[in-house]
Formats: sequence, structure tokens, C-alpha cells
Amino acid sequence: MLFEGHNTTLQGLPLSEKLLAALFHSVSARTAGFNTVNIGNMANDSLFILIVLMVIGASPGSTGGGIKTTTFGLMIVSLWATVLGRHDTRLQPSLKWPLHSGL
Repeated sequence: MLFEGHNTTLQGLPLSEKLLAALFHSVSARTAGFNTVNIGNMANDSLFILIVLMVIGASPGSTGGGIKTTTFGLMIVSLWATVLGRHDTRLQPSLKWPLHSGL
């Protein structure tokens, strides 16, 4: 939606429908491939983002294609660790769960 300001793809739609179309396409590109607006009229920047979302794909356990969101997340964490000069990647939970159930 950010790159479609001067394009005819979302022209004539109220803001609420533009937001809904953007949300729908960001999810649909990763899973089903449906569209509600003419993809051929989209700006190249928007098409590039759709392609990146298609490559990332859906979450594990779904039938969507791509490399999966968890793999992409691990790639980002690993890249960040490399930028920081670390030789290994560690994921630490941010929530501290109790060790016993209290039963």
C-alpha cells in the first residue's frame, strides 16, 4: 500500500478497503495466491515485496510453500549474531516459565 500512492491499483477505494486489500495480499501471497486487485497494475516495489513474502512462505504445519517463517526467523537471528561477531546463534526465551505446575 505504501508504494501504490500514484498507481491505479487501489485508486477509488476508501482507506479501510485499501488496508484490508494490503493485509489480504500480504497473507495470500504466502499461502493461497488469491488476489482481489489487479496484480498487473502494481508498482514494481509492491511486486518485489510480494515475491519476498512468497519466498518466505507460510508457517510450519500449513500447506503454504516457501522456506517457512521459522527458517526465515532463524536466518535473521543467525545474520544478527554474525553482525555482532558471535560464532554461534543462541535463542533464549524471553518469558520465564515456572519449573513446576503447582499440582
